[in-house]
Amino acid sequence: MTHDRRYAIYFVPADDSPLGVFGARLFGRWPDGTPEPDTLAVPEREERTRRVARYGFHATLKAPFALASGCTESGLVDAAAQLAADMNTSSIGPLVVAPEHATVSLQHSGKTNATVVESVSALAARCVVELEPWRAPLDAEARARRKPHQLSEPERGLLETYGYPWVLESFQFHLTLGDRTGDDDRDAAWTEAVAQQFGALVPAAPVFDRIALCREPDRRQPMLRIAEFRLKPRTP
Repeated sequence: MTHDRRYAIYFVPADDSPLGVFGARLFGRWPDGTPEPDTLAVPEREERTRRVARYGFHATLKAPFALASGCTESGLVDAAAQLAADMNTSSIGPLVVAPEHATVSLQHSGKTNATVVESVSALAARCVVELEPWRAPLDAEARARRKPHQLSEPERGLLETYGYPWVLESFQFHLTLGDRTGDDDRDAAWTEAVAQQFGALVPAAPVFDRIALCREPDRRQPMLRIAEFRLKPRTP
């Protein structure tokens, strides 16, 4: 059975935050699909971001999934709201613009405080595990898209258990910015241009203070935020 509508749990920064503004200006749209005409002046912006912008500016917590049999969107909304209400806001720590496999992303550096990395990873793990009852098992087409033959044995195990190989012990917090071309000089120039814009627009370390529920009607349409839920404020 092919599931057309999919949902995802993402970290999507607040629209009025510096990080949220940076993402909207890079992708040319806001998380709800509203266009953003004041785009960043970086070379090849549309070409580099076209594929990833379909999913919106985000960090994946629970990757896109179809609803399990008997589950409803309203039930998922309630479950995500309850989960967020039981999670504490965390610093994300400083992020850097750097290559990651075939893309360029915002990610933690090797100098990021280990406690911060662990805190963010723990929030992501709760989204993966506690919302798992809402996820339908992968069908053959969805499993094939993850190319299990190219994964390590632990990653294949995570794919079978949670529908996505880069969770829990394989999780690395990142927000994808655009695709690399394979031309080292062009890729380095693009990475530097985006890094300059990021440094100018996001002067302080962002905060993980919400999760977003996003929906993709089918694989021809963009993934859009349909609800967001605030986490509990940090206690002094």
